[in-house]
Amino acid sequence: MSTLDDLNTIENMEIVTSLKNAAEGIDAEAFGSFLSSPVELKTEVFYPIRNYGSGMTPFYTNLAIWVGCVILVNLFKLDVDEDDKLNHFRLRDVYFGRWFIFIVTALIQAVIVCAGDQFLPGMFCLHPVLFVLAGMWISFVYMNLIYAITFTFKHVGKALCVLLVILQIPSSSGTYPVQMSPHFFRVLHPFLPFTYGVAAMREALGGFYGQDYMRNLAILAAFLPVSLLIGLLLKPLFVNLTWLFDQRMAETDLLASERNGLIMERNYGLFWGAKALTCDEEQKEKLLSRMDRFEQNYTRRVRHAFLLVAIIPGIFLVLMMAAPAKLLFLILWIGSILLIVLYLLIIEYLKTHLDRRRKMLLMTSQELIEAMKNPDGGREEA
Repeated sequence: MSTLDDLNTIENMEIVTSLKNAAEGIDAEAFGSFLSSPVELKTEVFYPIRNYGSGMTPFYTNLAIWVGCVILVNLFKLDVDEDDKLNHFRLRDVYFGRWFIFIVTALIQAVIVCAGDQFLPGMFCLHPVLFVLAGMWISFVYMNLIYAITFTFKHVGKALCVLLVILQIPSSSGTYPVQMSPHFFRVLHPFLPFTYGVAAMREALGGFYGQDYMRNLAILAAFLPVSLLIGLLLKPLFVNLTWLFDQRMAETDLLASERNGLIMERNYGLFWGAKALTCDEEQKEKLLSRMDRFEQNYTRRVRHAFLLVAIIPGIFLVLMMAAPAKLLFLILWIGSILLIVLYLLIIEYLKTHLDRRRKMLLMTSQELIEAMKNPDGGREEA
């Protein structure tokens, strides 16, 4: 009974009466239509892309070009074999001799990939010729960078190239805006080649915005000096270290490696030779004792390193399945393996260095002087 009284009271209120009088001249259908969509949107498309597949083409084409370049450095040999007639190559000659083969093959590969995109059913591209030219330039830059990294760091370099492509997938804004990515990838965004390769191809695909097409291709050129720096300046610092690692891998008869190749002259240096000549018997005994302790721990250290390589993937696999940050754990897994490989490289370098010092300490003064005079006296067989 009280509810009915309340309804009667509301109905007799002055404001309700005013609303009833105001609504008598309103078209109910028009009013309902307005309430259902109060705002009318007018969409104007500036760069029309016919379908989703065409919009994703720049990203997947860049990915295909990068992966193709990585496959090339795994198919072709990076080093030049020396023999009696062809030997003592300069580093620059070896670098650019192999470089030409890789670059020509990468350009052919890029033409096939980019021209092949044009024949896909439903593919839309406003400037197909410029799309192919952009792909060739992108392949040229990617191949230079990948070749330099693998030429300098060998197997570690190949792992670095895989890590780079993993980082570039979420950082390049190829699939969705980089603003939607975590802060880590937003920071990396301007420093990765994928960023500018994808942007340049989008310009050729959907239409030009100012000079963005040329600007992105020009920024890609900045990675060329970086690749030359890695390939020509860093290579001499790591050439003997990577050669040692290759030799140890070849001895396993399990992993692919280049048994012969470029090594730097490793003669008995003046500093260590002079130190060996001035050592008395007591100092020699101490040095030999330290070398023996390192030799005793060498096998154990190498075994532990390989054990970690076997265990760490399992740990990170569990973490990737249990935690939401799967990509982060994948990057940490690859990074940890690279650190272990670097540790193994250092161990191999120290072992070889100490073996050479041991030989110098065990030589007579006359034998050591003769070895230091001979430029090839200390060179090890490749």
